[in-house]
Amino acid sequence: MRSLLIPLFLLSVSVLAQQEKQIVHVRIYDTNLNRKDFEKKYSDPIAAEMKKHNIGNVLNSYTVHESPMTKFMADYVIITIGLNDLEKGLPILKNFLKSQNFPKNSEISYIKLNKVHTIKIKIS
Repeated sequence: MRSLLIPLFLLSVSVLAQQEKQIVHVRIYDTNLNRKDFEKKYSDPIAAEMKKHNIGNVLNSYTVHESPMTKFMADYVIITIGLNDLEKGLPILKNFLKSQNFPKNSEISYIKLNKVHTIKIKIS
């Protein structure tokens, strides 16, 4: 019985590892954004694009206020995305952000091989 449990455990660990998502953060600098509107302007379109290509989903989104002067306006928005496959999903996400004319200083951050990588979005 014990010898049967070990391969079953290894199989379940392997399946769980395949289902894990790569966490990616999109930071969008938009100081003119009312915090009630950021989901409609940024999170919802990204979520729709993720669903369209079946590459992941938006896990969370929130505004960040670094200055007391920006009590009602966001300094930037952070959108946390879970990508099913980093290599496939990252180019799609990057191209989508460019095509939607998100603010030019927006960026994508992710961790790969214990190192933080940041991609600046350049609007052409």
